[in-house]
Amino acid sequence: MLYIPKKLILIFLGLMLLFTAHRLLFILYHFSICSKKGFGLLMESFGYAIPLDLSTACYVCLLSLILIILQYATNKKIIYRIHQVYLCAIVFISTLVAVADIVIYETMNTKIHFQLLYHLNHPSEVFRSAPTSVFLIGVSFILIFTFSYCKLLFKIYTFSEAPPHKWYVKVLVSLLSFGILGLIIGAGIRGGFQPIPINESKVYYTHHQVLNDAAVNPSWTLMHSYIENAQTGSTNPYIFMEKEKAGEIVKNMYATSDSAFDMFLTTQRPNIAYLILESWTADVVSVCGGEKGITPQFDSLSRSGILFSNAYASGQLSHQGIPAILSSYPSQPITSIIQNSNKYPRFSCINRELKKEGYNSSFYYGGQLIYGNIKRYLYYNQFDEVKEESDFSANPRTTGKLGIHDEQMFKNWMDAINKKKEPFFTCLFTLSSHSPYDMPMKEKPLWGTSEIKYVTSIFYSDSCLGVFFKEAKLQPWYKNTLFVLVADHSNHSPRNYANSSVEHNHIPLLICGDVLKQNYRGKVISRIASQTDITATVLSQLKIPHQQYRWSKNLFDTINVFAFYTFYDGYGLVTPKGNLVWDKKAGRAYTTNTFSKDDFVIFKAKGEAYLQELFQEYLDF
Repeated sequence: MLYIPKKLILIFLGLMLLFTAHRLLFILYHFSICSKKGFGLLMESFGYAIPLDLSTACYVCLLSLILIILQYATNKKIIYRIHQVYLCAIVFISTLVAVADIVIYETMNTKIHFQLLYHLNHPSEVFRSAPTSVFLIGVSFILIFTFSYCKLLFKIYTFSEAPPHKWYVKVLVSLLSFGILGLIIGAGIRGGFQPIPINESKVYYTHHQVLNDAAVNPSWTLMHSYIENAQTGSTNPYIFMEKEKAGEIVKNMYATSDSAFDMFLTTQRPNIAYLILESWTADVVSVCGGEKGITPQFDSLSRSGILFSNAYASGQLSHQGIPAILSSYPSQPITSIIQNSNKYPRFSCINRELKKEGYNSSFYYGGQLIYGNIKRYLYYNQFDEVKEESDFSANPRTTGKLGIHDEQMFKNWMDAINKKKEPFFTCLFTLSSHSPYDMPMKEKPLWGTSEIKYVTSIFYSDSCLGVFFKEAKLQPWYKNTLFVLVADHSNHSPRNYANSSVEHNHIPLLICGDVLKQNYRGKVISRIASQTDITATVLSQLKIPHQQYRWSKNLFDTINVFAFYTFYDGYGLVTPKGNLVWDKKAGRAYTTNTFSKDDFVIFKAKGEAYLQELFQEYLDF
């Protein structure tokens, strides 16, 4: 027998109504900016907000379920009273957060997040920063609203004695009910049973940031930003030296040459197309020293482009690779800056610079951009068009477990580009070479007996790449388009390198297109390169200032050549003199080829300074 408490359902519905009231308050307070986008689009925020509201309500209902079942099992009124106090506290806290979010948004144009809690260490500062009238009205509203809402709630949720069952029946029913209902609530918390848990990207539906922010539940945002940063708080776990010394070392690492850099473009305002290759390791690309016969189309393109044969990913995951490629922001060992939307205003994105020059922009992906909060990052950085799996017609023949196969997405991308006004900046993020590799191609024994599905998926994706470029060369926009092909991160290959190793993080990077000067076509540059260097290089070619990208250097600068990457709780530093890997868990640094004793000390200090400075900046943002 399953005990389904009706009161739990009433509490859930009451919470959903509460969050809707908070959203209405946000919209009314900011009505002057919300209403500019149209009433219909404004009202859609209430519908799109439901998934995050539901997740937040389920967090609250989990403890409510425990208390209701305890009350059923013991028939004690004290548990009912405890539950009343708990619900009143939830209403009060969530209303406090909602009101604080409204005020913060007015002054900072950002949703409430965990770092703002540090201001509570100095209450006088909080009181001084808010106008007296706003403060008094806010406090009064919170108290009156909480009292009224709780009074209404407890008219519905009253104490009632449990049925007089035997104690062992109550125990059995309680355990069964908690197990089943707990599973349902757990699914609600994570947004369902899909592989990717819910995040703020789920409720994003428009290019108008204020409406997206209205749809985001502030309590959910505050809680998750705290969870995301709880392991570090405001303390840098990577302190190796004095702050000033670390800053000076990093500054010297990014010192530039006085000589002019190579200019390889025939035009100053080409179209720009980024092709972000999911999980492509250099091990499968023969022109980068990998196995032969797996990427013949990429290899062919490299013969008419500029190949950086010694390029490295900044991190290990897509939500690290995307900001490294588009924002030149290095990955961090134990956090991800793209997951923390409150930090977005502190670092830029190449799309913002290109928009100032009249470029229209787009980003296409065959899967779900909710992963890693990528969708929110793209919207925040003003991409004019963001398309994912749900934006394309469903077709079982062209769709796999994770999303649309690369073959179809390349066609979708081609169709979209053909309709675009020039100049354009467009990105395609491939999918089929992501686990579980369910591409529409039978496995091929291309390389060894391990990782066969992965290697086949690369071969399939490469074949789609070849078809796309064959068709693209016939289009009028092709002759004025610069292509940048780069992996988001590497992947395990039959060579079986450790994730922390330099070899594992080696990826392909190719710049090509008819806008390249003839003497640069087919050029192979073996200098060490990083994903984070792409932005400075491209903007330099366009003669657009890029000083705000402090972690990016021009790939044609011949001094201070290095690549920095991270893995969980560690980093790697790749240099012409040698490579160094530091693993905090192992408590040591080791080299993967020879440094002199003096050079080891010098480059170890550089790696430590880089990590310290990077993570401190992340915390300060």
